[in-house]
Amino acid sequence: GGPGAPPADVDDAKKRRKVDSSSSLAVGSSDPQVSFTIKAHSQALSGLDMDPNASSLLTCSWDHSLKVWDLERQDCVATLVCPKVATSVQKRPLTGDACVAATSHVDGKVRLWDTRVGGASEVNHATSVASFGRSTQWVSQVRWLPGSEFLFGAADYSGAVTLWDCRAASPLACNAAHSGKALCLGWTSIAAKSDTGEVAKGGESVGGNRSTRRKVAAAEEGTVQAEVQWAMVSGGSDSCLRATPL
Repeated sequence: GGPGAPPADVDDAKKRRKVDSSSSLAVGSSDPQVSFTIKAHSQALSGLDMDPNASSLLTCSWDHSLKVWDLERQDCVATLVCPKVATSVQKRPLTGDACVAATSHVDGKVRLWDTRVGGASEVNHATSVASFGRSTQWVSQVRWLPGSEFLFGAADYSGAVTLWDCRAASPLACNAAHSGKALCLGWTSIAAKSDTGEVAKGGESVGGNRSTRRKVAAAEEGTVQAEVQWAMVSGGSDSCLRATPL
């Protein structure tokens, strides 16, 4: 360019910025790969759980509802009314038609539901099959122990993670995992230490409450492999990720 023209590298940088800007706008626009959009709830959708064969879906919401969806038809096939805001949902494993679902709530409860009740044309106000709670603290997430019909864990705003057996009124264990709120929860299998001090199937020896492990073994006899020890993995507002062995 002439004497007042900017250097070539500055001009190229401006061009690159224009290209980058247009690219970001394109990404922010409608994604052609989204196959469908469903207005599922009247308020924030707080949890979902997909069926392994991807044919059905459970959702829960701040609008106090639990819904079952047929993804092939993209249609709601059941709606159940929750007494309180629901924060997460998961169906129980090992039930062929996955008819039992667990939801966590802001009133400190975990509730179990029979999702076979209530058709698409009706809103079912039936009470939950069972409810479990140890305090009034917001329960942020509930997760079934993999491969179990009876055991599930819950994380709550007191910072605790709690292990429940759905056949009992009191928890099997409750551990203070976080100095702040416990916000999310999952499960991991870890190598269990035998009575002789050897580590089963490799890995590191771990701690954990031996009494709780006996309770879990008794509850899960014939369902969970004896040599596997499970731990609840939780994340909290204290920025920590903690594994709590059973």
